[in-house]
Amino acid sequence: MRIDNTFNVREFDVSHLEGLRALWAERYDPNYAIRREILFKWLTERNPYLKGESPYYLLFHKDRMIGMLGHMPLEITINGGLKSFRLSHDILLSKEYRGKGIGRFLPIGALTHDGSLTGALWFNEPNHRMYEKCGWQNVPNLTSYLKIYNPISFIQQKFKTKPIAGCLSAMVRLVLGVKEALRTKDGYEDIKIQEIETFDEEYDKFYDSISHNFGIIVVRKHRYLNWKFVEKPFNNYKCYKALDKKNDLSGYMVIKREAFGSRKRGKIVDILADPSQPRIFQALINRADLELTNLGTDYIGVICSYPHFKRELERLGFVKSRNREYFMVNNWEKDYRNVFISNIDNWYLTYSDGDGDAWQVDDKEIN
Repeated sequence: MRIDNTFNVREFDVSHLEGLRALWAERYDPNYAIRREILFKWLTERNPYLKGESPYYLLFHKDRMIGMLGHMPLEITINGGLKSFRLSHDILLSKEYRGKGIGRFLPIGALTHDGSLTGALWFNEPNHRMYEKCGWQNVPNLTSYLKIYNPISFIQQKFKTKPIAGCLSAMVRLVLGVKEALRTKDGYEDIKIQEIETFDEEYDKFYDSISHNFGIIVVRKHRYLNWKFVEKPFNNYKCYKALDKKNDLSGYMVIKREAFGSRKRGKIVDILADPSQPRIFQALINRADLELTNLGTDYIGVICSYPHFKRELERLGFVKSRNREYFMVNNWEKDYRNVFISNIDNWYLTYSDGDGDAWQVDDKEIN
């Protein structure tokens, strides 16, 4: 797409790789730039939904590449029907062009090339404002949830005096401990939670059997799950499946542990369970609890927009984070009612539906 006589947006092909290397070298240290290229190839070559489409768009000023935007092909089911979908992510602009309103050419150009329903879950504040100016619609009320195990790491940010911080931390620990003790303990002995190394075709049948329960959900079948969580370079994911009392697959979960500033954060990256069996979801969360607390985690974070699962998180001791989570959509007008698209309860979203983990270089093992 030509925007004017000097700026134009083009689909990525392998001949553009040298220009991308120059962009990465400008932005990142050499070691990370090398690893970023490995991650980029994983995104652009391994995605099972590519079907020959370009997953990236590039912004040129005359013949110089000055920016890039991921526009990742995926599939979703909407009320049980299969549709194409794009995930907008990974926007990068050369330093000398920032702050001049030029970055908006990337999302505008990508949407002009492809008319699929497109979503984005990943924003910082400047990019969020830019997407709003480009006509993207906010889908409000997306919330992340936290479960805190080490309150002192949070309290110390507010109170620099160690005795005060220590006293308050002890009080909070006591309250959290009482709440945990009062909560009904369920051993989930009839539910098997097993760590797995890979996802097989059994997950396709599982997804097909439950996807109608959710208004809009990215298709989470075995090829997609393996691409995201098994084949990804530099990951430290741990994957689990849940079997009900009939020994049928009824859910799965992906977790990780990472450094987040001075804290050790546990993250439930993705989770999906049979909504008709709420104890499956509970048992998976309980396993994440055990795994991550045994590793000395300060707190666990999770996003799950499904109303029934949000209620379960609150029952299990999670609280809403104060930090805002941005989710936006575009290209919905032709096929979908505004009230349907703009209601977060109709979307099934977890951290895995954004690109928050895509560019992180983690060790293979949680340590």
